[in-house]
Amino acid sequence: IVSKKGTVLTQMSKFWFDLTKDILPNHMISTDVKDMPEFFQKPEYDGNSMMCKKLEMLPIECIVRGYITGSGWKSYQENGTVCG
Repeated sequence: IVSKKGTVLTQMSKFWFDLTKDILPNHMISTDVKDMPEFFQKPEYDGNSMMCKKLEMLPIECIVRGYITGSGWKSYQENGTVCG
């Protein structure tokens, strides 16, 4: 078990959503429990909860790495492409 894992992951997500919101609007409304329904205004939810807008999801996944490993590296060695 990782202590404070939920808090760390929530705050990392908040950082990136805040940083990129002018480039690409996102679903985050708030991570402040004071902005959430009363049920979530409890110490155990503070810092590790996020209120979000319900949006239609685009079925796209993007992984950015500084290096190629695994099956991506094998594919790149064989034909110069990764997943394509």
